[in-house]
Amino acid sequence: MKLINKKLGAVGVALASLATSTFASTDYGPALWNPAVGCNKFYTSGNGHKFCVIHDMEGYYLSSISYLNSCSSSASVYYLVNGVQDTGSDHAAGEITQSVREANYAWHVGCWNTWMFGTEHEGFVSNPAWFTQVMYQNSGALQNHLAAVGAIAKDRNHIIGHNQWQTQAWKNWMAGAFPSINTSCNSHTDPGQYWNWTLFMNILNPGGGAGNRIGMARTSNGGGYWIAASDGGVFSFGNATFYGSMGGQVLNSPVSGICARKQGDGYWLVAKDGGIFSFGAAPFQGSMGGQVLNKPIIGMACTQSGNGYWLVGSDGGIFNFGDAAFYGSLGGAGYTDIVAISPAWHTNGSNGYRIIRSNGTTYDYNCSHLGGGEAGSGVVSVATTGSDNGFWEVTSSGAIFSYGNAVYHSGIGGGVVVGLARGPSTTGGYWAVKTDGSIFSKGDAVYHGGANF
Repeated sequence: MKLINKKLGAVGVALASLATSTFASTDYGPALWNPAVGCNKFYTSGNGHKFCVIHDMEGYYLSSISYLNSCSSSASVYYLVNGVQDTGSDHAAGEITQSVREANYAWHVGCWNTWMFGTEHEGFVSNPAWFTQVMYQNSGALQNHLAAVGAIAKDRNHIIGHNQWQTQAWKNWMAGAFPSINTSCNSHTDPGQYWNWTLFMNILNPGGGAGNRIGMARTSNGGGYWIAASDGGVFSFGNATFYGSMGGQVLNSPVSGICARKQGDGYWLVAKDGGIFSFGAAPFQGSMGGQVLNKPIIGMACTQSGNGYWLVGSDGGIFNFGDAAFYGSLGGAGYTDIVAISPAWHTNGSNGYRIIRSNGTTYDYNCSHLGGGEAGSGVVSVATTGSDNGFWEVTSSGAIFSYGNAVYHSGIGGGVVVGLARGPSTTGGYWAVKTDGSIFSKGDAVYHGGANF
């Protein structure tokens, strides 16, 4: 919701401070009660509260309270959460103010108003600094309360952003579950790309945090990376843009792989049942979801055009989509220990791929054989040097094996490794991610943070 993009002046701050030093909410004890005075900015009847909507203010906490409590404005909201205490007169980070009673229907999401609770959060879609840990924690506790009040499922179909209309999967779900709601009546884009849905949903549903990370992918120039989790969560670091995730949504099967477009403008997730989830500019080209598989899908690789991908099962079976050509597979060969697939991008624009077993042995399709098998056991992931000239393998214990023009920079100590990605240069470094989300960087791969929270 776009409110006021400046701090209140001294008079405004004084008025807001006076107004908010009133009473505790009788709906939600941790919140202050500060309604509009002299006008009713809500409906008294509706369709029942079936959803919780997450907003950001595109402005500041105190000025937003003042704006929404003005009888001259046509907007209102149930709760507002402060993000940062950045001036001496500002209120505490994480403070919550209620402006509309939960029994009524605030004016915050257009034609969705009579169906949905809503909470405003201090900050801006362009700057993640406002979305602080205390804001996430306190808002998470509030959403748990609202979910209990409305008997609302705590998943990403029901705990949504004001920008949820941009998600086609949600609109498709709504068409079946709530066909009377016009999902396209909104145009807002908050809380935006920097709102950490995975962290937030883990607060609402404890137990899905660090420990479920399954892999990673690099950006186009190696200035950042994404980390994926088995629950569909995606964490972005460095210059990696967050394009969305499946975190908090009910999945038919756990996510087992991530592949980012060479262009860096999107990524896919694949689940063990072959379901595909596409984000950003990554096009959906088909999936194996709903099909009978001999073995689960354990990974994916994408073509250098960014318009196709291969899926591989633990038996080495290959499924190709988009412009990903089929060059062969190990399906039916009797293997059950396939752990990864790696693309081989040729300078003429064509593609190939390698299938890797847990002992490190590679099977090469439309690409050169550069070695493999020295690990003997425990290989979990592979990273290419960016062409058909080299690659690294990593074991779950962190041992690194390099082939072709891939430069060895030492192994990774401690913990269980689950993924590997190349750093900025063609051959000079790599990152490894562990199951707890921690990142280890070698060579020219710069550390940008980990998802170990």
